[in-house]
Amino acid sequence: MDIFKLSKLARIKLDESESSTVKRDIETILQYVKVIQEVDTVSVDPLLHPHDLAALLRPDVAFIRSESDSLKILDSAPETLGRGFKVPPIV
Repeated sequence: MDIFKLSKLARIKLDESESSTVKRDIETILQYVKVIQEVDTVSVDPLLHPHDLAALLRPDVAFIRSESDSLKILDSAPETLGRGFKVPPIV
């Protein structure tokens, strides 16, 4: 394994003193990957999430307020524009 080529591809600056340690660490990681690849997973269903959660979504229904409620809400805003809130532009 050419550790300097690998470090260049990963955009990691690596000097001679670090190369042997990093090479040894990468080889250890690759050994673990080999062990994991040998595990038989044919009968294991793919896992999408560690918890069996159902999506608890509420229906997307517009809530229509009375004109007076809308005006009360708009009165509490620092600035309004027409019948809505005026917010600063985001660049």
